[in-house]
Amino acid sequence: STILEALLELEATSQQNAQTRLDVVVKAFGNRANVESYAKHFTTLKEEGLISTQTGPGGGVWLTTHGSTTAESLTS
Repeated sequence: STILEALLELEATSQQNAQTRLDVVVKAFGNRANVESYAKHFTTLKEEGLISTQTGPGGGVWLTTHGSTTAESLTS
């Protein structure tokens, strides 16, 4: 998944390094990408235990340990 790779490149591997969905989508798909178009992808990745999310101030999205391992295998 390009989203996982983008999170890895952004070093979003903990809640302290969480990234906004917008930043992740722009990193993965470019400036013209519409973040809402990828909402289902984020939901699926969360359901699969690859990412965690937090809403509100200080929130965002980051890779779980399983997500980090998966993303690293995609980039190698």
